[in-house]
Amino acid sequence: QKSDLDRDGFCLVTLSHQEWLERGVNLDKVASAVDDLTDKEGWRGGYEHISENIIEGVHPEPGAQRLNNLLNKDPSFRKLFTIPEILDVSQTIIKVPICLSSMILRTPSPGNGAQNLHIDWTPRKKLNDPYRSVVSIILLDDVTKESGPTRFVPGSHKILGEPKDFGYGNKEPHPEEVLLEAPRGTILMFSGHLWHSGTACKNGKKRRQIIINYRDRKVWQSLNMKKFSSPEFISSLNDYEKFLLKVRPEDPSQIE
Repeated sequence: QKSDLDRDGFCLVTLSHQEWLERGVNLDKVASAVDDLTDKEGWRGGYEHISENIIEGVHPEPGAQRLNNLLNKDPSFRKLFTIPEILDVSQTIIKVPICLSSMILRTPSPGNGAQNLHIDWTPRKKLNDPYRSVVSIILLDDVTKESGPTRFVPGSHKILGEPKDFGYGNKEPHPEEVLLEAPRGTILMFSGHLWHSGTACKNGKKRRQIIINYRDRKVWQSLNMKKFSSPEFISSLNDYEKFLLKVRPEDPSQIE
């Protein structure tokens, strides 16, 4: 897997229901909590980190349902950010101490969800520039070509710059792209510099995905966990979890 990770910029692991339970996660309960929160929050879901940009009645990403700050909203999400495979891949790519930047839900609405080919961090300009971001996607539903799979370009994490620099920063197919078709319970883990995007949900079937982003802990978090975590939640964490979330007293406060 790690040789694939270096060459291709991504790797996959599919866990059975029992293997998820062994990691403290019940995917049935996660999916149920996601549906309940979607009904509750609707278009407001996902705005926590960009609250200044709220437009009444408009999703933060038109054409997709988002939810943010999941860790503070339901106990079923509690163990998702410490899945060993996700931590291992994140640490392998980033190489220096890491922290959780965000953990969100993204679900395309029927006929929507296509994104421009992009990367999830600032472009590298020099060969020795570090990789500072890793994205992991947990599939809560089976994903097929018709339900809006993630597309990615193997090996593109090594390219300096970003897709638009090469005329590919759009929704058009890339000649070397691969579509992720995989069963529920699969985790796709990849460098934040890998060229990727969501595609359209053509058949209208649910395609719920938890997206977990780890970063070099020296850079900013997408969601300021100190600001958005309740005292009760923080007190439930062990020392390592507090370290990963940057919620310890000695962790610098992030101004938003």
